[in-house]
Amino acid sequence: MISIQDYKLTIEPFLYQLKIKGRYEISTSTPLTTKSIFANYRFPNQLIKKLYLIKSKDPCKRSINEGLFCQVYENIGYLNLASDSYFKREIKSYEEVPIEITFDLDTTNFNPSPSLIDETNLLSIGTYLRYKNSFYIEGDKNVNKRVKIPTYQVIDNGNHYQSYDHIEFSISESARGSLISVKKKDNLLINNASIEIGGRNIPITQKESNGWIHISPKSFEDLKGSDSFKGKLLLLFKNQGYTFNVSNSYSLDERTSHYRIQPIFKAFPKNLGEFKSVSF
Repeated sequence: MISIQDYKLTIEPFLYQLKIKGRYEISTSTPLTTKSIFANYRFPNQLIKKLYLIKSKDPCKRSINEGLFCQVYENIGYLNLASDSYFKREIKSYEEVPIEITFDLDTTNFNPSPSLIDETNLLSIGTYLRYKNSFYIEGDKNVNKRVKIPTYQVIDNGNHYQSYDHIEFSISESARGSLISVKKKDNLLINNASIEIGGRNIPITQKESNGWIHISPKSFEDLKGSDSFKGKLLLLFKNQGYTFNVSNSYSLDERTSHYRIQPIFKAFPKNLGEFKSVSF
């Protein structure tokens, strides 16, 4: 006999991937040997195959049957977002991405009974990941804005818990001073800042003051005759790359700003020192 009496998935962005950590409490009539059972994770466009369950030292939360052996197992897998059209499309509102988890036994160094093989093959967990990849500014039309970024998600026996963090921006109310400012924060790197006015990129400066990084034109002569600008930043925040885009208008007819943050689905240098940036 074999059954799953408890499971927990922790999913978090990791560069161009989603890192998936599984935890399972499995009860069996006979103890399983090391690396004898593995899981397969099926997403809409990808199948992560043969992720071995490694025995943990953690105890089971409870025992459903005193006559069974309960053991905690864990595994880690990675879902590649860079080559997956399902995840690379712009998703502005949260979608429920289906996940199917199935199990199998590795009989290379293990000789289970046919009934145990059949029962293991019938084990299945159906759940979903709440996912979006296009983030807009929270709040009203104040100058200072906060973007809520999901950091990790926990799926605990079908119950979903989402953790968030924030990146704070300040956009100038007028075409003078620093046009874009970003509040300093742990685990946040900035690179490739650019400002476009009248269809051309202008030289910029980047300075730190009072806990903020301020991005300004080198010469405010570049702003003459223009009542709008576009800005772009490359951000690395908690192991995930993002692009931040802003377009801002100061005209009397339209005093509006538009903001968007989206993940970058590509590999970054293994040594983050190679990510030429201002480090907070």
